[in-house]
Amino acid sequence: MSWEKSNYTAAGAALLSESLSGGALVITRAVSGTGTVDADLSGETGVSGETHDLKLLDIETVESGGETARRVKIQITGADETYIMHQVGVYGRLNDDAETLLFIMQDARGVEVPSTKVNGDFEIELSALLAVSNKANISITVDPQMQALAKMVKAEVEKHNKDASAHADAITAAVGNAMKSLKESGDVVSEEQVKALIQEQGSSGGAAIIKDITIPADGWDWQRESDDEEMLGMDDFRCVVDVAVDDVTEEMFPSVALHKAALEVAKRAGLCPTVQALAGVLRFWARNIPTADMSATVALWAPGGTAGGGSAYVLPVATATRLGGVKIGSGVSVSADGTISASTSGITQDEVVSAADTDKMLDEIFPAES
Repeated sequence: MSWEKSNYTAAGAALLSESLSGGALVITRAVSGTGTVDADLSGETGVSGETHDLKLLDIETVESGGETARRVKIQITGADETYIMHQVGVYGRLNDDAETLLFIMQDARGVEVPSTKVNGDFEIELSALLAVSNKANISITVDPQMQALAKMVKAEVEKHNKDASAHADAITAAVGNAMKSLKESGDVVSEEQVKALIQEQGSSGGAAIIKDITIPADGWDWQRESDDEEMLGMDDFRCVVDVAVDDVTEEMFPSVALHKAALEVAKRAGLCPTVQALAGVLRFWARNIPTADMSATVALWAPGGTAGGGSAYVLPVATATRLGGVKIGSGVSVSADGTISASTSGITQDEVVSAADTDKMLDEIFPAES
């Protein structure tokens, strides 16, 4: 869409000027509106009509017409109900003062923003260009959803750093990522091999269960709001489903690696990277209900003990295709530092091919030219 009118507000221009003098200007949010105004946009203090929160993605310094400018990237996605967007406003605050409308754009024709129930994949990226020097002290507030996720991760890290198995979940996550990469590359990794690696790495802090699961396309519930204060910033993930998994308890820490075939479905559904372990189920969230089942492998970590009553790890015997343990046979020795050497002792002279025999065999294969 082409914006017919755009302008700094009078208050916004003043804040931008202050940011050039050392004031800390933080761009806090972007909002769309369904209304329009005929007056000069510089006098506006807010977006008109029904408003919808947009997502701030990034801010970067660019060259525009030989001058330095700041480009604010904004993402527009589907809403609860379809609406026509006529305005977009960018807000900010200086030195923790009250929030102010900095910049506003308007188009009389507008653009239709569909409901997520109709089009869950709708997405527009919009750039607002602020003609201000790179000397201006301007930053941006990350989308609240990402702030909520960061808060949850920080809380989990602090909680587990107080425990003897502080980094057990990090090991499990690393193995999950490795499994995902191997599956994408076409390599085959058995459940027992991965389980052995996790148990070996985390033998001092716990054990893990590895299972293949299916995240279904059916059975998802739509939740408009959450009463949980920890989840208020994650209202964008309003679809939820519980997947039954044997041996799961609330004390476990799940690490899920999607299989390659499920990645596109997960991307379109906006599958949340956070997974919750409950009694007998794993809880998944998404922005939209997925269009197909998603296959995955989950590692369930139980800190400080065994998972599902597992026994101690037994080293498998090495084969042509599997790493494992071997025994030292005759003619082979191992030094104190683990170096293996082959010895010729015990081999008789009759078992050694002579130089004459070697020459005879070579003559048979490569006869002399006549």
